[in-house]
Amino acid sequence: MTVHEVTLHVYQLAPEGHAFFTGVLPSLGLGAYHTCIEIDQSRYTFAPKVGIVRSSARHEHAPTGAVWKEAIVLGSCRLERGRVARIVRILQDRFFGQFAYHLVHRNCNHFTETMATALLCHDEIIQSALSGNAETNDNALRPLVGALRTFPTYINRLANTSGHFVSYEANTIPCQVGQEAAHAVVASQDTSVEKASRSASTRTSALDTSANRTATKKVLTDRQKAALAKIRKTPA
Repeated sequence: MTVHEVTLHVYQLAPEGHAFFTGVLPSLGLGAYHTCIEIDQSRYTFAPKVGIVRSSARHEHAPTGAVWKEAIVLGSCRLERGRVARIVRILQDRFFGQFAYHLVHRNCNHFTETMATALLCHDEIIQSALSGNAETNDNALRPLVGALRTFPTYINRLANTSGHFVSYEANTIPCQVGQEAAHAVVASQDTSVEKASRSASTRTSALDTSANRTATKKVLTDRQKAALAKIRKTPA
């Protein structure tokens, strides 16, 4: 079975006329980034009004003004192309659909971390889900692995920090990386498992695992608080 590297492509968001995003925010550890995941020569990202999109070109579907920064190999997996496609389809259908995007609570970086977790922690998730469970249930679909250690924490720090201050609409479900990755992996094993677990996938209870990085809130400095306040005042 072929081994495929899972690579994270990182883009610095540099909107024209907004030096605040490229100068001030990065100096505070709150840089703004766009990401996509590459596996088997295909790149996947998550965008507003379209959901998950696949491409082969580096800059296709990247936001206007995004500048490619680096490629980070997160790990490798042995999943067949068909299994990867099923995982992507389940993520699209259940969590990252056409109208699911939210700049703070469900963005491209949430997607890439979720997909990377599903691909790289696949075997661990399956073993945990099936161990002692005769059927798929709530416990099996809760986060089954810790945070993906190779995924850089700085990538989505701005959104994770802003999430403490930015509210969301009733139809917006904040991303739960571990739970959603686990659901996609377990559901991709068998269509009957997917049907049995659909109700569990929509629950929004807090994650009881180390993968939930928001469990311990970071204390912001005065400079970071001022920067976040300025973001809220910056025209879209």
